[in-house]
Amino acid sequence: MRSIISFFLFVIIATSCSKEKAATAPPVNLPDTLSTGWSIVKVEEETFSDIFFNNNTTGFACAAGAIYRSADGGSSWQKVFTGGTGGWNIKGTADGKLFVAKANNTLLCSFDGGNTFENIVVPAVPGYNNIFDLSFINNNTGYVVMDGSLLSTTDGGHTWAQAGTITSPSTSGYSYGFPFFLNETTGWVAIGSKIYRTNGSVNNWIQSSFLDSLPGGEIMQPFASSRQTVYLLTCRSKTQLFKSTNGGTSFSLIKNFDASSYSTVHFVDDNNGYVANGKKIYATHDGGATWLTEVALGDEFFSELYFTDADHGWACTTKGVIVVFKR
Repeated sequence: MRSIISFFLFVIIATSCSKEKAATAPPVNLPDTLSTGWSIVKVEEETFSDIFFNNNTTGFACAAGAIYRSADGGSSWQKVFTGGTGGWNIKGTADGKLFVAKANNTLLCSFDGGNTFENIVVPAVPGYNNIFDLSFINNNTGYVVMDGSLLSTTDGGHTWAQAGTITSPSTSGYSYGFPFFLNETTGWVAIGSKIYRTNGSVNNWIQSSFLDSLPGGEIMQPFASSRQTVYLLTCRSKTQLFKSTNGGTSFSLIKNFDASSYSTVHFVDDNNGYVANGKKIYATHDGGATWLTEVALGDEFFSELYFTDADHGWACTTKGVIVVFKR
């Protein structure tokens, strides 16, 4: 989940320096600390934005200028695409397909496990046409959101068509859209600082409510571990994790994280999940009631994490490092 603008702002802030304090000594980076099962793999000096694994062996990491592939569970990586991806967020399917959400109504796609890539144009919709993220529920069916409109594919990403309207097009001319679907009738979409859920079909949507105050202008990433348990991570001015136990009808705040930076969430079931925030990865084993620091890096900021199951996970950073979890 993931906000391109929030990511850019984070990189700019994290790499900027003050001219008024030129004489100040540079900060001392703390050593990396990793819990059992985690290891660090240095790839290249790339600003990685997203990572996805089709299975426990084959995965991809996306940067602004290239896509990398691993065929050994993340231990080594090879560059398979250069020339600029034009996007940040990637998703794939279990049969080896890969999709990169570009900064327009175009997807950069590979249908052969990353050997070749091609652009697929998604039909334009009323309003602002920009794909920020995707959600696939199987090898053939997937969803994207463009300015309040839901589009779907049923042939593995080769063709796309409008499937429903979630909300009216943005009046500001710019709108984020982050979908998360469990099946053809159950899904959640975060658009700007609002979250919507399906009401029996993709043609019927209801806006969720918050039992705690939500700062305006936050960018949100939904993640559902089951039909009833839905997590929602916000980032921009604050990094907060909300939880719903009623399928997304309402959300309650369960955790404030330290860093006000780009963050991401992934749960392997209702109780066990991870949040990457700033230079740290946190883990919970009780549905978000308590959190432990799993990884703390000295000089790397996390941009994304992904798990295929409880025993296999990966996270990428803004300085070319992949952190691998295996047990």
